[in-house]
Amino acid sequence: MSGRGHGRGSINMTQAELTNLINTRVAEALAAYQAAHPNNQPACTFKMFMDCKPQTFSGTEGAVGLLRWFEKAESVFAMCNCPVGDRVKYATGTLEDGALTWWNAQVQLLGILSS
Repeated sequence: MSGRGHGRGSINMTQAELTNLINTRVAEALAAYQAAHPNNQPACTFKMFMDCKPQTFSGTEGAVGLLRWFEKAESVFAMCNCPVGDRVKYATGTLEDGALTWWNAQVQLLGILSS
């Protein structure tokens, strides 16, 4: 049996069909998991965020330090399942020195609510 698709274990699918199958199965698995564990993740609090040890930023670290701060903050947001609405508030809790002074000036200047 040397024909295509006739060998043991061979499956003929297009890339689109395979991608669709994978997406469907992943969605089904996630739905089943969420149904079985409806409240498995407590709401992310600032304490939980800080317990994940986000990087601080003072403003003297330069562009590379700023990029690393962003990357670490994004990583901690994902680990803590942090709601989008709390991310700015939590991230500003990691600012220090000149960066914190700058942020506080922006809050006052632009009338941003920090709560």
